[in-house]
Amino acid sequence: MKRFVIAAFTVCCTMMSFAQGIHWLSTSQGIGGPHTEENFAMPKMIKVVRSGNNGGSSVIIVRLDKNLLWILSPEKKTYSEITFDELAVMAQKGKERMAAMKEKMKDMPEEQRTMMEKMMGGAMDQPIDVKKTGEKKSIAGHSCTKLVALRGGKDFMTMWIADDVKGFKPLIADWRESAERMSSIGSSVLKDMNKIYDSIDGFPMETTVSMMDRSMTTTVSMVEQRTTPETQFEIPDGYSRTTSPMGGAMQRMDGTK
Repeated sequence: MKRFVIAAFTVCCTMMSFAQGIHWLSTSQGIGGPHTEENFAMPKMIKVVRSGNNGGSSVIIVRLDKNLLWILSPEKKTYSEITFDELAVMAQKGKERMAAMKEKMKDMPEEQRTMMEKMMGGAMDQPIDVKKTGEKKSIAGHSCTKLVALRGGKDFMTMWIADDVKGFKPLIADWRESAERMSSIGSSVLKDMNKIYDSIDGFPMETTVSMMDRSMTTTVSMVEQRTTPETQFEIPDGYSRTTSPMGGAMQRMDGTK
């Protein structure tokens, strides 16, 4: 759930260019261990194929047109499904549980309350301040400009943005919609990332997220304009459906599991 990748859509003038999307490769180091991702984006459809250093893989397909996402396990040939409406309900239940917990914390001794607030990520409530810098560097042949997001005066995210990625400009609306839908999960990190995405107009070639003294850096090694068939954004034949991990979490919140 933490690695849902940001994506976008294509709107062009001619029938041929309308069909275009983008395709990119990236590597990540840090939180969650090293892994690689192959990403595909078409209008209202996003696919992320993730491979870890242990040889395992997973696939996330986001269908904005269907208001849902699928999580696939190629090794087991299984998939789970959850709608964005269900995620919103889960997020609301999470907020209610958090509010109840904070209310109980008021009666705790100060030292214990401070420790609990730190564990719950109290710093996450601080506002995000996005600053565009003039610093530049080249990544995979693309000229990039540095952007820094601060939370409580400390670096939360650093991004290197390229303005010359072909096919991405028309994709920004879906890219932002995807981030907004994902932020409905209720994660403070995802909500902050959504705010940051609203302030940029280029393609992020390198992104470093820092939280709780840990960080993860994702670097794009290749990005290109490419048409991906719609069939690649469907559940493959031979896959069986299983319970969504997020759906299971929702049941536990309801006390039904």
